[in-house]
Amino acid sequence: QADFANEWIGGGVLHAGCVQEEILFMEKPECLISLLVCNVMRGHESITIVGAERFSTHKGYARSFQWAGDFVDKQPIDSKQRLSNVIIAYDALVARFCNQFSEKNMLREIIKTHVAVAIPNEVTRGVKAGEEDAKTSYKFDTFATGNWGCGAFGGDIPLKAMLQWIACSLAGKHIRYFDFGDRNAQGLKETTQYLLKAGVHVGWLWDKLLRQEPRRQHLFNFLQESAAKLAKPAAKADGHEATKVEETESVQDGKKSEVEDGKKPEATEPVEKDQERAPPSDGPPEGPSISKGDEGAT
Repeated sequence: QADFANEWIGGGVLHAGCVQEEILFMEKPECLISLLVCNVMRGHESITIVGAERFSTHKGYARSFQWAGDFVDKQPIDSKQRLSNVIIAYDALVARFCNQFSEKNMLREIIKTHVAVAIPNEVTRGVKAGEEDAKTSYKFDTFATGNWGCGAFGGDIPLKAMLQWIACSLAGKHIRYFDFGDRNAQGLKETTQYLLKAGVHVGWLWDKLLRQEPRRQHLFNFLQESAAKLAKPAAKADGHEATKVEETESVQDGKKSEVEDGKKPEATEPVEKDQERAPPSDGPPEGPSISKGDEGAT
């Protein structure tokens, strides 16, 4: 589970803050311990919290936030007597004070997200539902995220979604994306499906992000038009394949959509790219399942 964190973890949870991170910490107050032991996060750092119990539910957001009652957390207990859940705190750039489309800042966001999701096995060792063997590790293969840094920080949803997709692909993680009905996320599902069908890879997507002109054309339109110009897939390339994912259930009454593995399309040969600028992988992105969240989801 993603915590869209402040660089100082917890943000304004002990003051007037009441957005995603603060709400998460209010519902899972054991997370507050991190304020005592964690320093400010640097650009290549994230914070992982394992086993925090949820005690409350809520409704609303920010000024409309209200406590909505007790919550009984029924997640299974792992071999270390912790609840089998993992929270990843990672902070986005404050886009209102920088050019979020610059190569330097886009790389920063990819690195930040990759560090967050590429959790060493030692961190989650023993977090496995129904297992008594503390040597086993939690199978962390899907990352629940959404519009990271796109609220008060002013981030661009299409850009941040693609940067998170690149980072998760490099780390070998699927994405379960919750756009919470934000109109600026319209076209995300169609674009990811289109790119997967075209067989593009991480290097291709990064190259297009470097070439985009956000003031002239919407990113999703640019990506779809660019993918349409590709030739039919050639021989299978080195690197991991893109996994087809499907949205099987919208988020209704707090239910999340499920990710299903389907037929794996073959990867295309890597297109030529600036090797200095491209992330160190030619594998294709993993496909996210796009769902709309409700006010009660975190």
